[in-house]
Amino acid sequence: MIATIMDGKRLANEIKSRIKEEVESFKRASSVPCLATVLVGDDPASKTYLKIKHSTCCEVGIQSKNYELPSDVKQEDVQDLMCRLNDDKSIHGILIQLPIPPTIDGYKIVDSISPEKDVDGLHPYNTGRISYRRYELIPCTPKGIVTMLAHYRIELEGKHA
Repeated sequence: MIATIMDGKRLANEIKSRIKEEVESFKRASSVPCLATVLVGDDPASKTYLKIKHSTCCEVGIQSKNYELPSDVKQEDVQDLMCRLNDDKSIHGILIQLPIPPTIDGYKIVDSISPEKDVDGLHPYNTGRISYRRYELIPCTPKGIVTMLAHYRIELEGKHA
C-alpha cells in the first residue's frame, strides 16, 4: 500500500481563491455577504476557533460580526439575539459556537436559528434534510473532509475507519 500525502493547507488556499471570486460576484450582484457568530461564555478554544473563522472571512471578502455573551446570560437573551440576527437582512449566515454552557438549552438556541441562515446545518430542519440526502448545505467539517478525499482520489468503499 502506498501512502498519499494530502496537503490540506494548499487545497484550502485553492478553495479560498475560488470562494473569493464567488464572493466578488455575489457582491456585484447584490450585497456583501455577512456571517454572524455567537459565542456564549469564554471558552478559550472556542475564541481561537472563531478568530480563525473571522480571519478567513476577511481573507475571502466576507464581512463577519462576532457576538460574545457572558456565560451567565439568560436563555431568553440568547434567543432574542438569534431572532434579531434572523431578521437582519444584512446577515446571511449564523453560527452558534459550541459548546454552550449547560445553563443554556442548546437545542432551543439551535432551533431558533433560521434554517436558511444555519451555516453549520444543526437546525432540526437541516439535520433532517441531511439525513435524507436532500440538503442544500453540508456542514463544513464533513464537507471539507469529503472534498479533500475527492481531491486526492481516495476511495472509501470497502475501507474501515
